[in-house]
Amino acid sequence: EQNARIRSGSLRGAKVLNLTTLGIINGCVDLYVQETSAPEFAYNKNSYGIAGITLDEYNSALEAFSRKDGCQDRICKCHHAARSQDPGMYGNATDVNTACESASDFCQNEVEGLYINRKMWAFYDIAHCYLDAFPGFEVLDYLADKEVREALGVPVNFTVLSNTVGKAFNLTGDYARRDPRGYFEDIATLLDSGIQVAMVYGDRDYACNWIGGERASLSVKYSQSDEFSAAGYANVKLGDSDPVGQVRQHGLFSFTRVFQSGHIVPAYKPKEAYHILHRSMQGMDIATG
Repeated sequence: EQNARIRSGSLRGAKVLNLTTLGIINGCVDLYVQETSAPEFAYNKNSYGIAGITLDEYNSALEAFSRKDGCQDRICKCHHAARSQDPGMYGNATDVNTACESASDFCQNEVEGLYINRKMWAFYDIAHCYLDAFPGFEVLDYLADKEVREALGVPVNFTVLSNTVGKAFNLTGDYARRDPRGYFEDIATLLDSGIQVAMVYGDRDYACNWIGGERASLSVKYSQSDEFSAAGYANVKLGDSDPVGQVRQHGLFSFTRVFQSGHIVPAYKPKEAYHILHRSMQGMDIATG
């Protein structure tokens, strides 16, 4: 939409961004839609037979989501407050920030937290111990290398995270929010504008697990969403290899589950991630190339 404004002359002093493909790697897109997938994945919907929580904890998490003034209600209050008092999502309305931070904190503690508090399995990889050190920080040395920065055209050092920035987002309840239109609607706009969208999820990740990712993909309502929803899954293969994942794809939109990968798919499965995203960028069949 900004590109259209630039081309029409209504937005001056800016350059067109030539966006052709959006890749979403294990994305938590919408808390309301995806939240219950966390206890479901932890209890019995992961593919590895790992009981990340007990039946009692599973039931407790679902009850915390659906009960009066629970996670679901608080998310709705956050969204309602934001629509009326902070429609631009600037994070400068105290009442909105308070409502959304309450939703974010409650959902993380009462729905997601039961798995985390057991201190058995990792947040980003249910097949790893909770003291998970993968992926490490070796990439920082590479990205700090002067030749690499010059090749990328980057004048500053790479910083992996900022606690200050993270805290500022948390204080606005960012996790529970939607942007003015809604993230599903944003994705739909991209698809209907001819932009490829590839959602790629490692199937060992708890944090933004593939069960919730699949639900998110099916919640995108665009001109061909019925055809996308009706599409079956196909095995993703690289040459003569065994399947490395499964994909649902129709036209410009794809949802891929990558086997034996945690949260950061390119770290766990660099070859597979490269080919999946390359195929999407080239408008190819994700399953076969």
